[in-house]
Amino acid sequence: MSGETTDKIDKIFQGVALTLMITEDSVKAPQMTYNEMTQKSSWNSSYLHHHLLRKYITAPLGDQLDIRDNRYHVDYEVTLPAIWKAENISIVALLTKAASAVTEANVMDLDVTNSNSVALREFITDGIMPVVAPSTEAKDEFYTLDGMKVNADNVKKGIYIIKNGNQKTKVVVR
Repeated sequence: MSGETTDKIDKIFQGVALTLMITEDSVKAPQMTYNEMTQKSSWNSSYLHHHLLRKYITAPLGDQLDIRDNRYHVDYEVTLPAIWKAENISIVALLTKAASAVTEANVMDLDVTNSNSVALREFITDGIMPVVAPSTEAKDEFYTLDGMKVNADNVKKGIYIIKNGNQKTKVVVR
């Protein structure tokens, strides 16, 4: 994951942390439900849970980013357990003020300053990729998922949107 920041980020937050989480949709599992008409609770064994937190990739309070020249880059690698369905998995990213603990003194300072998510289903292929003739008029422009333009010569591992003329594609650089 790569990004750019304002040159005042350290003056504003005195350190920024990135929290990455894996969530899964359509997880069938029991759920206690309440029926308003009968005023009774019961178990629904076929309940579909959405946005179910499966795992923190980083520490729950985030990993402090090393920001140099208003840029940061971090790499993480995760292997999904076979029981998780990759087509229902999303990666959620949060940027917050860096803190080693949440206390009464700092709880109001730990706002989420930016967030984004990406569904893995957008990157799952059947091995057949469409062939698109490159435009002769336009050059590829690389953007991070949050819309920040990246110099094509400095692309690192991560997920990018590539724009060429009127065509846009998402790619994973490994």
